[in-house]
Amino acid sequence: FYIAYEDLQDLEVINGLARFLGSDEKLAAHDGQLKRQNPSPISEKVENFEEVTNALAALDQFNLSRTPNFEPRRGAAVPTYIATRDAGLIFMPVQGGPTQAISDWLGVLEPSPLIQGMNQRALRDWKASHQPHRSFTVVRHPVARAFETFVTKILDTGPGSFLKIRRTLRNR
Repeated sequence: FYIAYEDLQDLEVINGLARFLGSDEKLAAHDGQLKRQNPSPISEKVENFEEVTNALAALDQFNLSRTPNFEPRRGAAVPTYIATRDAGLIFMPVQGGPTQAISDWLGVLEPSPLIQGMNQRALRDWKASHQPHRSFTVVRHPVARAFETFVTKILDTGPGSFLKIRRTLRNR
């Protein structure tokens, strides 16, 4: 709650604030000694007013020229990547996506065991030793992803489930 400087002269605003704060008192008139501080305009106080105006006009105070990015900043989820040993394919899963189905497909595509749990160095080594290679991901409709996550992470109580979120939803 705040009062604008201009509203200090408005008796309705002051009396409304008093009512809001629980006071039954009312002012009939303002105190005659109330004076505005710095009454002259800024153009009379600054020697280079035009330069100040131009500099302030060019200032992007709220960073409006930048496109907002609402995604949290985080690195690649390399340990979740699934790579083939010979085929030169690496799958980069998205949470809530069809990870198991793609993993099964890669297992059928190549009989040797798939590579999982890599770190950045192992990923670089894999890419260097598998020329040419293809990195891919599979996305699905956001509603399908949300439903899959709800079923596997909130309804299910097994390992990797979101027990705190489940408890909060149940309690609320």
